[in-house]
Order: sequence, then structure tokens, then C-alpha cells
Amino acid sequence: SMGVDVQGKRFSMHYMYRNTKEIAGFAARFIGNSRETFPGEEHGQQELFDYYRPLSGPAPELKPAGSFDELLAYLADQLKRVMDKYDIPRSQIAVLYTRDTLPSNKEQRVPLLIKEQLESKGVLARWSTENRETKKNYDISTNAVTISTIHSAKGLDYACVFLIGLEWLRPGGWSREQIDRLVYVAITRARTHLFIPYTEETELIKRLKG
Repeated sequence: SMGVDVQGKRFSMHYMYRNTKEIAGFAARFIGNSRETFPGEEHGQQELFDYYRPLSGPAPELKPAGSFDELLAYLADQLKRVMDKYDIPRSQIAVLYTRDTLPSNKEQRVPLLIKEQLESKGVLARWSTENRETKKNYDISTNAVTISTIHSAKGLDYACVFLIGLEWLRPGGWSREQIDRLVYVAITRARTHLFIPYTEETELIKRLKG
């Protein structure tokens, strides 16, 4: 209507290209894809595919721990190593958890245990989903490690993500499809570094290990 002649192929931008090739492939294998699919590839748009081809990075790391205390110690030590080695600011690191309390002790709140462990090592952390006020005032640019539920991290991404409690996700109140979707969301919050410590090798953890 403005006299401008615009022609070209239509395509759907519904792929994730914020993740490294390793993280994208890890997520794709988990949901059952035989190989990674990147923007434009299935539509024959090779130029777009080449332009958006993800960068490479370290492979996601799954780390067994004998207890939740050991898991917390690994979390704090590994988080500090990543900060120092790759010069990643605290604002670009998130610890995402699946449930608020420990299955073995409902008096112990998981995000508080994480926060205490990190701060005992001198790492400032903020529990962004503690209450309505903290959710409302959450600022991703604040120089502190984010502690959050996976649900509240939807739409956000971080250079480095630690996923805590995936072994606690079991069929029952949740369907397998719901669990898979949640885990996929959690994995793809990480752009370059992904760590999954766990205390029990459940069926879900075995699937993640491939």
C-alpha cells in the first residue's frame, strides 16, 4: 500500500539460537530428536542457517554427589571456578531448583540452603522467587547470583546455569510430558555453561546422561 515491493521467502523464527551447539544438542537429544535443527535448515534457507549457526562451548556436565551437602559444596566450588576462569559476572549465573524443600526434610528450604552455601564462600546470591515482592523487584542486572525456580526463569537466559533437584521430578503429580517440558526449559536457560549435580541416578537422570 506504500508502493514498496517486498519479496522473499517466509520462515518461522521458532528455534533457539542463544545456546551453544553443545547445549542445543543436549536439549534436542533429551526430547528425542535424532540431531540438532537450527534456524532455516529445514526450510532450505542455507544462508540463514549458516548465519545463525551456534558457537561451540563446553559440554554440559552431570555430576553425581553422595549427599545434598556434597552437592552444595560442589555447586559453590564449581561456580567460583567458572567465575574466575571465564570471567563471568554473578549477574550472568543462575541456580535453578525444582522444589522448595528437601524431600527428606520439609523443614529445610532448598533455596535458603543454596544461598547460605554460596555466601559462605563469599559469593553474593539473591533468591529472586522468595515472595511476591522479590519477584516484582527482580533485576537481572544486579551483580548477584540468581536463585530461582525453573518456572520463574522462563523467558530468561544466563551464561551459566546450575540445575538442582532434577532427580526429584518423578511421575505422579506430573506427567512425563510435563516433566520433559520443564527440563527442556531448564536446560535452554543456559547459553554457554550448564551443570547438573544430582544425588540419585533416577530414570530421568539416566535419560539425560544418554
